[in-house]
Amino acid sequence: MRLKLLIIVFVSLCTWTGAGSPAMAAGEIIRIAGAQAHTTHALAAEVVKEAYRRIGFDARISYLPNRRALIAAAGGQFDGELGRIAGAEKNYPTLVRVPVPVVWIDGVAATVDKTADIKAWKDLDGLPVAIIRGELYAEEGTSALSVPPLHVNDYSQLLAMLLRGRAKVVIGIRADLNLEISRNILGQHIKVGKTPLFSAPLYHFVHESRRALVPRLEAVLRKMADEGDIEKLHKRALERLMLK
Repeated sequence: MRLKLLIIVFVSLCTWTGAGSPAMAAGEIIRIAGAQAHTTHALAAEVVKEAYRRIGFDARISYLPNRRALIAAAGGQFDGELGRIAGAEKNYPTLVRVPVPVVWIDGVAATVDKTADIKAWKDLDGLPVAIIRGELYAEEGTSALSVPPLHVNDYSQLLAMLLRGRAKVVIGIRADLNLEISRNILGQHIKVGKTPLFSAPLYHFVHESRRALVPRLEAVLRKMADEGDIEKLHKRALERLMLK
């Protein structure tokens, strides 16, 4: 009888971790696609992982080139995508938006020409411009330019296009540009525009096969936003990125 009681106590302890928190080992794994080498998605990842944790799931992030992450998620290779602008579902109807922002972005112009004053998309017309492949706001904003923009896969390549003179202006997300510039010894020569060409929230999207999770994710994300948890997660993630 005593041995049976000890076994019950041992099993009970193994199913709990920390101060009364249920162990998450039994949580179902959710696979999420995100853009590699992308500061904004690194911030969004912390929020999305925590949201899934709170509803009993273990979110695992796989980082791919920007557009490939979106296509793979829409194709059902993943359960969702970290963060995209509202309206992405129009071009990718298999993705369902969770209607609470996980991060905000400012899309800005950067150049080595200190006299350049880019305040609107029309100011780019006639200039050689480079953008990140898969950044939907930039693709849409440059779609009417007389000279089609050059496309690259990440921010390291984007700055290389600018510093080597292949592009006169590059378009990117302010947080990503600033971080990449801080890591480049020639970054001091780059001017980032103060006026955003585009500003909007990014939302987490789930594949339609996971549509039933949307109400639960929406509720927990709203609670996280109201209590300031999203902002705290962003701050911690950015501090870690700055140390790399």
